[in-house]
Amino acid sequence: MRAAFFFACLGLPIPASAVAPVLHARLLRSTPAADARLTSAPDTIRLVFSEPVVAELSQITLTRSDGSVMQLRVGPHPRDSHVLVAPLGSLPVGNHRVAWRIVSADGHPVAGNFSFSVVAAVTDSPPISLIDSGTTPGVTGVSSPPPPAAAAAEQEMRTPRLVSVLRGLGLGAMMAGVGLLFFGSAAGSRRNLDPGSFVTRLFTVGAALLAAHMAAWLYHISPGKGLSETLGSSVLMSTVGVVELVRVALAVLALWVMAKGRHRIALMFGLTCLAVSGGIGHSAAVQPAFAIPAKIIHLISASIWLGGLLWLVWTFRRDLTAFRIEARRVSSFASFALIAVVITGVVQTQLFLGWPWDVFGTNYGRLVLAKIGGLIALALLGGYNRFRLVPDLDDSRKGARLSRSVVQELVVMTAILLVSGFLANVPIPPPT
Repeated sequence: MRAAFFFACLGLPIPASAVAPVLHARLLRSTPAADARLTSAPDTIRLVFSEPVVAELSQITLTRSDGSVMQLRVGPHPRDSHVLVAPLGSLPVGNHRVAWRIVSADGHPVAGNFSFSVVAAVTDSPPISLIDSGTTPGVTGVSSPPPPAAAAAEQEMRTPRLVSVLRGLGLGAMMAGVGLLFFGSAAGSRRNLDPGSFVTRLFTVGAALLAAHMAAWLYHISPGKGLSETLGSSVLMSTVGVVELVRVALAVLALWVMAKGRHRIALMFGLTCLAVSGGIGHSAAVQPAFAIPAKIIHLISASIWLGGLLWLVWTFRRDLTAFRIEARRVSSFASFALIAVVITGVVQTQLFLGWPWDVFGTNYGRLVLAKIGGLIALALLGGYNRFRLVPDLDDSRKGARLSRSVVQELVVMTAILLVSGFLANVPIPPPT
């Protein structure tokens, strides 16, 4: 317990697993096992993964010994979302190859393959199972890691850069609009301070980029690298696809209501869009009961922080008296938002990373370090603003200096949003 408290205070993940290869979802074992030699043909192919998988977006292909290729009908296990099952027809004697491509609950595609043989008589060669040392809910009997040849047959799709950029900027635009609307809704009768037009533009950019992100994500997970009617129907049957679609719909609704001047309703739709975003990505697959609430609080807190910075820039250009008043209000909100962002960030890091050195030894960990560096820079700028500039805003020079400092914070926060977009798509070290 003391060790856990020590790592939490340092903002490092609690040690929970050994260093392991980085994959979104891993094949723990299969039936038939990899390289198995069977005296009779199996009735089904059964695959067990380390994370919940989306059966509607997954596929299994069998290449038989005579060279013919069969696209198998894939279905979920009725009691375990980690398992895929596909019925087989009759198989001739010989070597058969199974190729699988799945989409895990966090929306990321992973592919792999293995072979098994149907022989005429029993041989002395024991079957070799494709088993990893990890465990997963509902999976038992896990033993030693897979042999190198079998492990090499499993690979993950390359991290999609376009998807990551669109996600980071699209979600960032929605966060900025929500946060700015939160502060601007108190402008009351001072119509020259109403940021409605700016919020509408932010929601327009956010909705467009999130829609483009969904299209790019569909292209990324599509086996044939293209959008089709079959893929669309499969997405609408999957939880991860429906959640992505709902997020885009909420962003569009927020834009539509904002364009009609219904600020409070637009704020409600915008906040709901951010809340739904908490259930997309790694949080949907890794301890979602803790990860999803932490991510929701993280997004909303960051939204208030970002919106407060934009609100200061908006008021500085329109009303210096209001700027001095709002600077104190924003500074107070930003302090609480920073605390919430740090705490929920630590919680997510502990859930998604294993050992402390995973921060340095994995791409995901290095991106976390980059985000931490950005947050430290923001905290330093915010502390300087709060304790050196905000108390003496009657001095016009300090007001101008605060405005420049806020712009610097916005630049840093934009960089953090881009890093966050990649964090959602870069794989995390698998837990024990």
